[in-house]
Amino acid sequence: MDFLFFVVLISLASASTVLNGADRQVSRFMTIDLDSKLTCYYEPLEPGMNVRLNLRTYRSETHQLQLRFSSPSGELSDWQSGQGLVHAYYNVTEIGDYEICIHSATPTRVSLHIYFFDPAHIEAELAKWLEEHELSNNVQEIVKTLVHNLYKIKYAIKYYNQVTGRDQEMQQSNSDNISNYSIAFSCVAVIMAFVQVYLVRRMFFVDQKRIRI
Repeated sequence: MDFLFFVVLISLASASTVLNGADRQVSRFMTIDLDSKLTCYYEPLEPGMNVRLNLRTYRSETHQLQLRFSSPSGELSDWQSGQGLVHAYYNVTEIGDYEICIHSATPTRVSLHIYFFDPAHIEAELAKWLEEHELSNNVQEIVKTLVHNLYKIKYAIKYYNQVTGRDQEMQQSNSDNISNYSIAFSCVAVIMAFVQVYLVRRMFFVDQKRIRI
């Protein structure tokens, strides 16, 4: 059993390395400043591909967002909306440039993650690799299942890291602002303390030259 686990682990690592070189899967992450106008992008896609779209406000804002995915012929034109976050998943049925449009009624900064891949191509590449390495049927099925799950986890983590990275930038910016405010407040407090001491001493100052007995 331990030997089987070792074989599966080595096979999984090798298969993942091979499939990472495939050009039939692309992941894009963009940060966009939206105004009240519709902003559109185009991606050349082929039938059989799957597309996953994630749109969210940049940092902690929760404005109403809209996302539209349209096919080259216009037969498919689907709108999705959400409060600060929009997810969408599509199966590509036409070849050509697909239109991806995003909109916010309130000017805001958003993060758009586009991930498209060809599951049939990935499956074929994986089957070819397994056949070349002459693995048993049981090991092949295990490796296929693990590779598919690995890709789901990989891109989920990638998206999470990219999003949280921007949240960390916001936290760092807030931390810097707090530090600067604290330094400025401390300086003002020290100056005010000296001014108060000076004023108190002036109030109780007695000029010895003017004292007459």
